[in-house]
Amino acid sequence: MKTHNQMSLPCWADVTAMDPPASAAFYEELFQWRTTPGTGPESVDYSTFALDGRKVGGISPCTPDIPRPTWLPYIRVADADETVLTVLESGGALVEGPAEINDLGRLAVVTDPDGAMVGVWQPEALLGADVIGLPGSMCWNELQTHDVDRARRFYGQVFGWTASGPPAPSRYTEWHAQGLPCGGMTLVDSRAPARWLTYVGVTDCDAAAEKCEGRGGTVQCSPADTSRGRSAVLSDPQGAVFAITAPRSGDAMRAS
Repeated sequence: MKTHNQMSLPCWADVTAMDPPASAAFYEELFQWRTTPGTGPESVDYSTFALDGRKVGGISPCTPDIPRPTWLPYIRVADADETVLTVLESGGALVEGPAEINDLGRLAVVTDPDGAMVGVWQPEALLGADVIGLPGSMCWNELQTHDVDRARRFYGQVFGWTASGPPAPSRYTEWHAQGLPCGGMTLVDSRAPARWLTYVGVTDCDAAAEKCEGRGGTVQCSPADTSRGRSAVLSDPQGAVFAITAPRSGDAMRAS
């Protein structure tokens, strides 16, 4: 069983795409990102998104292991191989990896017992995103699950996280790592997929949702006020689902 430490926090997010150049163009227009080509595992084309020169995420082609366009958050860990072993011991499954990514770090993709996919990142040269929690960057991640109690046990065993408050499936729950908020959890209907939903910060949620639709994306859940600010769930033109959130007046944007 792996040892937990203060590293087990969300540190990166990326999206897979059937047509990466078209997908990158969509996000460049939506968030004012710039794309820099690079190389990922096994010579896969992997490009990095940057905001004002600071890395905020990445994009790569869909693979046989991840065949549909998907946004994926990554959790920073001390040892990717040990984390994968703990995932398997705790009822999860391995999707890909662990693999060395040049000199940047070691990567794996796993699923929890409910099938929600999440990335694992053991940093070397790349610690993670240069900025988290500001407009134009990842600011929150939310587990949508069919079994809150099972998720509490799994993520506690794998990452050492705790869930706020007593078990209450109908109530929104926050994950904490070493006392720091690191994400949320909500119960979803059995007809909805179990998944991790990545939030990107924006200054105006309604305007960003309208812009998404104008560029071929879809508004899956219209902008609404939540405890995290004004939020909406969107999908890009290729079907990858993500969310946006803007702080309420007077509130600071909360980082993962």
